Amino acid sequence: MTLQRILRLPALLALLLWSGAAAATEADMTHYTVEIQASDRVAYDVACTVNTGTEVTRMDFSGSGSLQRKFVGTAIRCSLVQTAGRDGLALVLSNDRGNRTRSATHGVGSRINIGIR
Repeated sequence: MTLQRILRLPALLALLLWSGAAAATEADMTHYTVEIQASDRVAYDVACTVNTGTEVTRMDFSGSGSLQRKFVGTAIRCSLVQTAGRDGLALVLSNDRGNRTRSATHGVGSRINIGIR
């Protein structure tokens, strides 16, 4: 095995873990909530990738104002872009195991990228 291949192993392992190379059981599944906190004057585009352990599904949605969506899987990653409005907005990801992450931004073209397991 060459040094170049050895150095790629950690990145490959991380990719396999994220892509769901190991099948998830029912006990591994978690309920996730995606919440966008924004005024009605703020518009955005969101792309969320939900990993179920056996497949990865991407969901895209656009909107303005506050929004909440629920998903089931083993992990979720979301990318949000503010497309209109001067006010700020926040993206909150949480799960039924008590984990929560929140990120806020302000201004057209600003982007948030966060994920949670």
